[in-house]
Amino acid sequence: YVCYGFVDAEKINAYAFCAKTNADEYILLDYFAVERDLRNNGVGEVCLKMLADRLKNYKAIICEVEDPTDNSDKSYESLRKRRINFYERNSYKTTSLKCDMCGMILNVMYRSDTEIEEEEIFHAIENIYDTTLTKNLAEKIMVFKS
Repeated sequence: YVCYGFVDAEKINAYAFCAKTNADEYILLDYFAVERDLRNNGVGEVCLKMLADRLKNYKAIICEVEDPTDNSDKSYESLRKRRINFYERNSYKTTSLKCDMCGMILNVMYRSDTEIEEEEIFHAIENIYDTTLTKNLAEKIMVFKS
């Protein structure tokens, strides 16, 4: 697990947590957040670009974003769409892969300079989960094609 902080002067502006395996060509952007008072000002875009530059030796950066059509809580539908749009504006590509994370449906996206077959992304996610999570938890996560 690798953590990155994006600091300006003495304040953390954003942070990213990434999961990976030692031998894999892929890294999973597990969590990305920008301080609330800095959102909608381009800070997230700058930080994702910096992260992509830092992780340029990976074949792809994979991320999972809550599916806006997931029926678990409709009050977050607009926010979920905004998150997907944010990643798309920042060079992430949408796939037809989804992940059932203990009942929450997530859309799988990735950032890469080249097109990657979804089957390869699928296996990369499985490998990352199998390596970084306990067996019990990894078995509760299902990656599937919509």
